[in-house]
Amino acid sequence: MMYDPSTLGIMPIKPRFATQEIQNLLAHFPVVALHGAPQVGKSVIARDLADRTGGIFVDLDDPDPYAFAYQEPAAFIRQAPGNLLVIDSIHYVPELLDHICGLVEFGSWDGRFLVVDSAGCGIDHDTADIGHVMVHPLSQGEIDEHATPEDFITWIIARPPVEYPPRSYINRQAVTLRVTRGGMPVALGCATTKSQARWCRNYTRNLCARLRNDVLRRVVALLATTPVTEIVQARLSRELGITEREARVAMMTLRSAGVIIDLPGWHSAANKRSVSAAKSLLLDTGLTAQNVGFSAGEIDIPRSRTYFRQLLEQFVVQQLVTQQTWSATSFRLRHFRTRDGATVGVVVELVDGRVVLIDVTTNTQPAIEDFATMERLRQALGDQVIAGVILHTGMHSRRYRDWQYLLPITTLWEHH
Repeated sequence: MMYDPSTLGIMPIKPRFATQEIQNLLAHFPVVALHGAPQVGKSVIARDLADRTGGIFVDLDDPDPYAFAYQEPAAFIRQAPGNLLVIDSIHYVPELLDHICGLVEFGSWDGRFLVVDSAGCGIDHDTADIGHVMVHPLSQGEIDEHATPEDFITWIIARPPVEYPPRSYINRQAVTLRVTRGGMPVALGCATTKSQARWCRNYTRNLCARLRNDVLRRVVALLATTPVTEIVQARLSRELGITEREARVAMMTLRSAGVIIDLPGWHSAANKRSVSAAKSLLLDTGLTAQNVGFSAGEIDIPRSRTYFRQLLEQFVVQQLVTQQTWSATSFRLRHFRTRDGATVGVVVELVDGRVVLIDVTTNTQPAIEDFATMERLRQALGDQVIAGVILHTGMHSRRYRDWQYLLPITTLWEHH
């Protein structure tokens, strides 16, 4: 069923594509940790898995489980012998992790643990006995209730034929509505656009208050004003009137809470003039747009066009980051910019060093000339460049030569 972004209302709890990845990891790791920003759906996924498997779900935000875990941790973690024990809000009693790892290391425990890291409590990603899953806002495929997860990168590296008929249901307004609504589950369930905007602003305010850092709100506001931007501490310090140390701490805090995504600069031996500064963006375009009051009706206002293009690029990055959780292809996301201004919005780097180059445009009919920077990189790198893709807001799909694609942005979640 395709979600109609022009309607608002309570969204039913939907199966999440990350669930299968979690189950796969639980088959191989005694402990799996769920990470992600507040209210992206980690607890819902965890409770659903406990219900499906007949496991035990406990939330340390509740007084009784908290008291049990704090006072008798050794007994607490032995509640589900031979079964799954799901521990939500483990940051309230972080020492439980030491007890769990000790029990697992001893080798006599046949149960499994799923722990929900709700506050970036520092679960060690290098611990061999722990598998990790990052939970993101809803993907567009999840919103549309697709039966199988979207996996754009695996699809595009197969160099598929794309001479599809025009997708008449695609238009800039529909795409813009998706972008400005984002994927935060609670926001999508709001009954009106006004209540959705209020929820997004409250989310930011409450998060910054909970993290107890007065600078965070100003940093988030800057990221919302410039959705995909290269962030360096000197710039934050200058524009916000704070010290570079305060800027560094603020970015680290937001990163730890899962609220921002970083896109490092991509380097190539064939182009030594590329910059290394990372782009930083908020985890959800709905949060970004609502925090500056941007709406779908503004896309044709001249002063809003640049902003919408940045927001659209953020949307593409966000969808690809979300798909990383379950993609059959391992990849990293980068961006490319040279000192003389040549850019590629997203560089998808596979583990073998090959890359997919992706640019985003608000145009409905981009031209072959828009591949100019990708062409230069292809000439320099040869077959290391698998594909060059321009995602647009129009209806048509085209393939040029054997590696260049003009695709509607909806192809990110509606590929064949």
